[in-house]
Amino acid sequence: MNTSSPDNIEISTTWRSVLQALPLLLLVGIGAGAITFGILLRAQPQYASEAQIQVVAATTEGTRTSSSDGWGTQRDRAAIDAHVRAIMSRDLAAEVIEREFLADNPEFNEALDLAAVLGRMKSTLGLAGPLRRKPQQVRVLEAYYKRLSVYAPEKGGVISIGFTSTDPQLATNVSKRLAETYVALLRQRAESQRTLLQQDLQRKHYHADEGSLRC
Repeated sequence: MNTSSPDNIEISTTWRSVLQALPLLLLVGIGAGAITFGILLRAQPQYASEAQIQVVAATTEGTRTSSSDGWGTQRDRAAIDAHVRAIMSRDLAAEVIEREFLADNPEFNEALDLAAVLGRMKSTLGLAGPLRRKPQQVRVLEAYYKRLSVYAPEKGGVISIGFTSTDPQLATNVSKRLAETYVALLRQRAESQRTLLQQDLQRKHYHADEGSLRC
């Protein structure tokens, strides 16, 4: 004869239901935490930093000047615009991203965010379709360009490089790093051009001396 009371049967059934629903309850709890974390992350203040590059212009006398009066022609403006495009190139972006470790920062790599971890858990448990994640390089580049601004005023040979981040030091580091990297690149190119020019002059001088000896 079964002596189980209705209360015992009800408690047993309740616990069984709780245990069956436990994975879903845990997932809902984690989801709520992820949403809260995401809201708090996006609510963090954004800090802006700016670095400037002074670009010199060639004058009619063949000298170079950094005065704003030297940027009055359409050709000069085209040169400034070319600098702006070069500063925003993917090659420079990749170098800054690598040297500032932005791929390891959740602000620039959403795959490191708690919400992304939740998405992977849901996919693993069969509660969501297969994840279609962008490659890491694409994610970080998109976040980088979203926070980057490069512009030049209509007058003057100054290019401003702005960057925003929830970390004020990182914002400063990235804008400064990008400016320094581009200036170093310009110097390297100028040095290469001088070397090629010197080599060309030496060859011309050698051929001129050789022609004099033949005469």
